Amino acid sequence: MIYGYKCNKCGSKFEIICTLSEADKIEKKCPDCESKDITKKFFPTPFYFKGNGNYKNDNIINGKK
Repeated sequence: MIYGYKCNKCGSKFEIICTLSEADKIEKKCPDCESKDITKKFFPTPFYFKGNGNYKNDNIINGKK
């Protein structure tokens, strides 16, 4: 998996590639300034509905169109 981070000290953005089980064990520090004051960033994964009745421009909120 790819985990994104941002350094709170220098503002650098970076990614760490590791397995889910390794994610908690890896020492996380900024590659530029080596600070450990970092914030994990969330990158939402896009998904698409395929098949009859599903269109890219449909917006369904709380089960209502």
